[in-house]
Amino acid sequence: MMDRAVFTLAFGAQKFGHMAMGLGRSLKLIGDPTPRVVLTDIDDFPWENAFDLVIRESVPKEDIWWAKLYARERIDAKSILFLDGDALAFKRLDPIFRAGEGGVFGVQGPWRSEGEWYGPDISEVCAKEGVTAMPQFNGGLMYYEPGAQLEELIAEAKDVSANAAKYGWTLSRGVPADEVCLSLAMARTGIGRVFTESTNFQNSGVGLIGRLDLDVMKNRCQYLCRRYDVQFVQPYIFHAHFYSKFLIYWRQLRALEKLEQYELKRPYGYMSPWQKLERSVQRRLVKFRRG
Repeated sequence: MMDRAVFTLAFGAQKFGHMAMGLGRSLKLIGDPTPRVVLTDIDDFPWENAFDLVIRESVPKEDIWWAKLYARERIDAKSILFLDGDALAFKRLDPIFRAGEGGVFGVQGPWRSEGEWYGPDISEVCAKEGVTAMPQFNGGLMYYEPGAQLEELIAEAKDVSANAAKYGWTLSRGVPADEVCLSLAMARTGIGRVFTESTNFQNSGVGLIGRLDLDVMKNRCQYLCRRYDVQFVQPYIFHAHFYSKFLIYWRQLRALEKLEQYELKRPYGYMSPWQKLERSVQRRLVKFRRG
């Protein structure tokens, strides 16, 4: 049994393979030791270069959102962190696992009692269900611990999904989004833990102010944005989401791919001819100046 695992998905179009490889490569680049697992039906990618376990499987259309929770049945791990494939890691994941430990299920966001979310106002849903608030979160990051309580939460969420018309939620790909179903299930059952926005375990740059400073070669991700409040953000995980349509994101994926190719082609401690020449020249200068 693994103590921890990071889990992601890549199925369908080739672009999703490139994205998931970017996530795996970014985790490897920053030295995060958590075993990485990908579930995919896409061929022709060197998955084993970036992931410790590759599960080759297609996902039925009706399970498009619930596949995020597939890891609980397919790998033997005490705790799992699901990350969307269009994410890049800039900090090691241990604080996220520690924050979620013992909580069964964990997401990041505020508890809200009003405000529009996938169509209706949250206050309307809360009134129908007799709950005071619901956690509003982005499902690109989900922490979970396999077991009876998690199964109870998922069963409740699927019940919510089956009765989606009752709430008037906007459908995504023909079904209600996993976020609203799991959110209401958390409010109903009391199962799960909600990480505050200030943790910035994940941020997708919603409400970007000015420039997106994103550079995997310098391990730098920082920017100003206005979601609930104006914040200067340096997230653990940058969830590209909207910015996956921007060239800056795809440049990061290409840079990570080039670094992987560099590693595969060069031995431990490799020094380029230019570096050797520079060292030789500077060694002579040091010797001359010291007499």
